[in-house]
Amino acid sequence: MIKKQEEGGGAGMTRKEEREWAWFDGQFRRHYSTMLRLTARQLRDPARAEELVQDAFELFWQKRAQLREHPNPGGWLMKTLQFLIRNEARSAGERLTQPLDGMALERAAAPPERREPLAEALPPGLAEGERALLIWFYEEERSCGEIAARLGISESLCRMRLTRARRRCRALWEAQGGPDGSGAKIF
Repeated sequence: MIKKQEEGGGAGMTRKEEREWAWFDGQFRRHYSTMLRLTARQLRDPARAEELVQDAFELFWQKRAQLREHPNPGGWLMKTLQFLIRNEARSAGERLTQPLDGMALERAAAPPERREPLAEALPPGLAEGERALLIWFYEEERSCGEIAARLGISESLCRMRLTRARRRCRALWEAQGGPDGSGAKIF
């Protein structure tokens, strides 16, 4: 963790530095235990979970000047942690047991080698942009931040478009009796 001594030894800090440190310390105390608990549950590796939470706070400290004016610094921390967890899961070649956005993609129970690409499973009637969003998010496991950067839009707009694409896909599937005609729900 970032130590107060690194920022000037504590006693030699200016009032501004002391206020900055107090603000950061308050955010740390408020969010650390929740972030650690959620991360440990996702990764099932307490040591690695602690490292990722520390990484999130290190980024928070580096951007503290901008984040002091942020309307929801705790939300920024959680979102940053989500990206770190996703990157960790990708680099480890593992899949998360619970998607971070709360949406479950329940595919058919076919073995992976027989599973058809998502592009072929999506219902006709989806716009090309909707198909691309769903494929990037679910099949390529791209984060909303990565997709937003690819499209040149804000992350919140990307999330909104993804939500709309899910709704449209669900409606088309329901009209057809489910993705495989069985009535099973996917999104």
